[in-house]
Amino acid sequence: MEQRLFGQTGMKVSALGLGGAAFGMEQDFNKVDKMLNSALDTGVNVIDTAEYYVQSEEFFGRALASRRDDFYLFTKCGYAAGFDYPDWDPVLLEKSIDRSLKRLNTEYVDVIHLHSCSEEVLRQGDVIEVLKRANEQGKTRFIGYSGDTTDALWRYDELPTTAYPYVYWERLRELNYDFLENMEESIDITLRFALSTVGVATAIVDTNNPDRWEKNAEFLKRGALAQDVYKDIRARWKEVEHEDWVGKT
Repeated sequence: MEQRLFGQTGMKVSALGLGGAAFGMEQDFNKVDKMLNSALDTGVNVIDTAEYYVQSEEFFGRALASRRDDFYLFTKCGYAAGFDYPDWDPVLLEKSIDRSLKRLNTEYVDVIHLHSCSEEVLRQGDVIEVLKRANEQGKTRFIGYSGDTTDALWRYDELPTTAYPYVYWERLRELNYDFLENMEESIDITLRFALSTVGVATAIVDTNNPDRWEKNAEFLKRGALAQDVYKDIRARWKEVEHEDWVGKT
């Protein structure tokens, strides 16, 4: 599988990464174990999870501890059940990081991300200092920020019932890309569009469906999007975008 340099970290990451949210709801550990190890065997070397993803970290720790040198491990912090502290409290973050390492059955992760905290929280600086200390203590090699994206919101054919996805549902209906009418084509183009964008090193896809994973890998073999297709997508965005579209997480 193609590998790309991940920012200034020196890490060469696979173009396709595996996300852990869906695994957090999975009850069959054997299924998780088989899929994770199969992904590594096919060349994937980026595994991403989060404290917030229910039992994802624990399953990943059980399945992959013996292969820790075969992949880069990312996790996230900010929300944590079981602690008597509010979200983004520095003490909560410290306890959450330590618990994540225990669950993941590792002494360190390659990247810890802040999990979609607000600009206001970031500007206070406390949360960043916690991550810096974790780096200094050898608990993480690098630190970063993870913003929630559209995820799989293109799948909504009807109005979402919760407020968060509504803005993206509304946006996609306004963009009205032809390829969104077909699920397989939308996955293909979305994935390859992301990896055709300058600065994108890896596309972390969240699925616990082995068939979906194999299809995603096949899509990547088709290579970058044709420039005219890529430019058309960009042009349509510029044609209909609103001022508040950029910067939403």
